Amino acid sequence: MSLYFTGYLVPSPYKVLKEIFFLLINERLDSIVFITIYRSFIAFAIAVLIGSIIGIVSGLSGFLEKYFFIPTVILQGAPPLLWIVPVILLFNVGDVSVIVVSTLIVTPLVIINITEGVKGIDRHFFDMFRIYAPSKRMILKELIAPALFPYYRSIIVLGFVLSMKSSVIAEWFGAKSGVGKLINSYFYNFNITSFYAVSVVFIFLILIISFALKIITAPLLKRKKTIIGPVTHYNDFSLVLTEEPKEITLDNVSFHYGKKKILNSINVSIKKNEVVVLTGKSGSGKTTLARLLSGFLKTDSGIVHRTNKPAILYQDDLLLSHLDLIGNVSLPARAVNDTNALLKAQKALELCGLADFNTYFIDEISGGMRKRVAFGRALLLDPDFIILDEPFNNLDAVSRNELWDLFFQLFVSRGIPALIITHYPDELKNRNVRFVSLDNGYLK
Repeated sequence: MSLYFTGYLVPSPYKVLKEIFFLLINERLDSIVFITIYRSFIAFAIAVLIGSIIGIVSGLSGFLEKYFFIPTVILQGAPPLLWIVPVILLFNVGDVSVIVVSTLIVTPLVIINITEGVKGIDRHFFDMFRIYAPSKRMILKELIAPALFPYYRSIIVLGFVLSMKSSVIAEWFGAKSGVGKLINSYFYNFNITSFYAVSVVFIFLILIISFALKIITAPLLKRKKTIIGPVTHYNDFSLVLTEEPKEITLDNVSFHYGKKKILNSINVSIKKNEVVVLTGKSGSGKTTLARLLSGFLKTDSGIVHRTNKPAILYQDDLLLSHLDLIGNVSLPARAVNDTNALLKAQKALELCGLADFNTYFIDEISGGMRKRVAFGRALLLDPDFIILDEPFNNLDAVSRNELWDLFFQLFVSRGIPALIITHYPDELKNRNVRFVSLDNGYLK
């Protein structure tokens, strides 16, 4: 372009490069750039902290999301100049004004990404954690944080670049130093060569930082295998269930969704050592009854005498994809800070026929093997009651029969009472079970 315009308007690349070296040597351009990076980092860190808190809360609560939505959209859509003027009036010209403006611009990006990340978590996983790891620390560490890693990577790469751009704009109007102030002074003094030189340095710096952040944040997306370490004969470790099995009773229980009655005056008891098979048409209330027994739902009337530590085996398994098998199985023990968590998990995997698959991930094993992992996780909960909610639906008959054998061996033989909901009740007719049926909300 410098061939078609005068050097005063668009200087030649040679002049720009020459000016860059001059500024680096004589004007300490590197120290000026550092000031902008420092301000950008502080603003970005504050934005991530505030945005993460608001984003997680909004993602978990649809009610609160409505209150944060409009302010977030206003912050996201408002031009930087809208914030610069009042911020300068409040904090005067200097570091604080630049940091506040940049924070206001970056925070909406963080809020929106984190909110969507949390909303994307299957809500059934929260139910699973209520059963197997009812600890806020574990929910944050093993459920929310891993789900947000891809979002945080995007936030780090895009958010920090946005923070730098915002800082430069804020420095143009509200700072006595920094890249933005330097560009401003060159612009108003019509020092076009220096103006372009600093701009090129800044753009080049943005590119370098973007690529560097992509490389640095890549490990966030990598799954890590559990480090088992030198274990001395885990086979000598005895996995003993210590929780005493208890009788479970529903006493005249009724439940409805809205105006629709789902369960009507249900009376049933499941004694120690007893397995009850619940059958019924789809939508008859089988899963609702199971959720009442597990404590996820409250009755409209009647009393549910629950156990202390029920385990649930789900149709979708609800295993954590970022953890290997031993990480998934050890979840209940790690939730209570059991120092023998990994030993117990290894023993459980051996009992489930998966001794050689400790550090495999969920997507590396078959559907039947995933059911065995779910068995192992249930063992480490040390349950006093177990619910199987159509757990083997997607498996063939041979695999289902093998898993029923394993279930009765691992749990029923230990006296743990169970409620089984299945579409294949005929497979259990030759076992020591009691059949009950739900029909139009009534138990038969």
